[in-house]
Amino acid sequence: MSVVELFLEAHSGEAGAARAHGLLVDHLERGGEAPEEEGLPPAPELLSASLNALGEMALDRAVACGFPFDARGLDEARAARGLFERAVGAMPRNCEAAMSLALLHRDTGETELALQRWQAVASMTVPQQAEGSELEEEDEWAAMLARSRRQCVPLACIQLAIALSSRGR
Repeated sequence: MSVVELFLEAHSGEAGAARAHGLLVDHLERGGEAPEEEGLPPAPELLSASLNALGEMALDRAVACGFPFDARGLDEARAARGLFERAVGAMPRNCEAAMSLALLHRDTGETELALQRWQAVASMTVPQQAEGSELEEEDEWAAMLARSRRQCVPLACIQLAIALSSRGR
């Protein structure tokens, strides 16, 4: 299966999406490239997006076990954490992965790590709406990242304010 076919299957929402994301991660972590002529995002961004998707799937499995996490749910939460960390490592501006990681830190009692992640997201540049609209015409991937930051940055600010306020800071 080509990288483009894997990308399309991974984003199809169908049963094979997790497998396709896994194959994309394997390909990209071994140094494989994303063919630019096919309109795919650059390899680090594609890797980060697939790792984030796999992390969200693992987190869904953890939550399905109940909250607070039992032993099985905690194992899934740890797997999700590792995937989110790798996603942020591959693309530090992946604010969705950073937000998921911060919430997971909060939910597992690692408040200081959550505060650090929220601070990192809160300090990301947020493009103005007009800039995002112009981007959509030029680069769909960049426009998606801009929309994501416009959503995540305010949420990170709110989470940060709530956490700091509850700690008396």
